Amino acid sequence: ERRVLDLVRPRLPVAVPEWRIHSSELIAYPKLLGVPAGEIDLEAKAYAWNINHEELSSAFIQSTADALVAIHAVDYADATAADFDTPDISNVRKKISEQINQVRRKIGVADRLWQRWQTWLSTDEFWRHKPTFVHGDFHAGHMIIDEGERLTGILDWTEGEVGDPAIDFAAFQMVFGEQGMAPLLKAYAAGGGCVWSQMREHVNETLAAVPAKIGLFALASGKDEHMSMAKAALEVP
Repeated sequence: ERRVLDLVRPRLPVAVPEWRIHSSELIAYPKLLGVPAGEIDLEAKAYAWNINHEELSSAFIQSTADALVAIHAVDYADATAADFDTPDISNVRKKISEQINQVRRKIGVADRLWQRWQTWLSTDEFWRHKPTFVHGDFHAGHMIIDEGERLTGILDWTEGEVGDPAIDFAAFQMVFGEQGMAPLLKAYAAGGGCVWSQMREHVNETLAAVPAKIGLFALASGKDEHMSMAKAALEVP
């Protein structure tokens, strides 16, 4: 994660953590100013909102779009120099296929989901864009806002990599819905972000594959509670 932070920090219009202490026992950095757009309430299993999530402000939309444009514009040469893999879209596609196969083999997946994922992965029209650098977990709890609901910081870059930019939009859409996506994509395109012909459909299919991500997380954590959550998402007993 520190390599990710060092790569993106000078390239973004928002703040990211600056690790001052980094050891096997402790990681510490100055607190970013502001509050999360939404804080996860573990008991309620829902967000406690610090933003009007049902009617997103223009300040939030514009600042979020500006941040995503900057993240996705991180240069391949800079990523390579920082020792990140820079796959083409066929490699990204192959990796997703391998991941969902692993989840199916080790946990299982409902036929309905499996067939949808296979159709998505086998449809070339969904895979004509280029990979970019991505945050990888762009949800409300990692989005720091100021009093005017402007995005001022982004936390938790553990999943930062060169990959499919749709993952960042799918994470946003999962929380803020289609009504939030439309103005975000408009501002993203106006700011120089790449919007391709099948993008909306591809983001929808990426979102539909989130249960596989939950399955991978459960396999990595080894915790029963995470496995139960994964099985529910994958629609298996």
